[in-house]
Amino acid sequence: MKNLRLLSCVKKLQIFLLQAVYYKPKNKNYELLITYKDFHNKDNKLDYVSFSGGVADLIYDEYNGDEFKYGDIGIILGKGN
Repeated sequence: MKNLRLLSCVKKLQIFLLQAVYYKPKNKNYELLITYKDFHNKDNKLDYVSFSGGVADLIYDEYNGDEFKYGDIGIILGKGN
């Protein structure tokens, strides 16, 4: 049960992150969550996005180890499932 709740939260966070970098359209939940003005330029274009830690492990390399190697949800977040 605890893992299912964590995975549900991570899924929502994944969606928010994709919206923040304009990969997915922003929805009402995103607008409610974000409490500051958008930090992007007028064209809503990003020049770069970088990833580190567990998220980077799953984006740049196949990782088949401890999901909590870094003591956070980065690897689970990077898996995208």
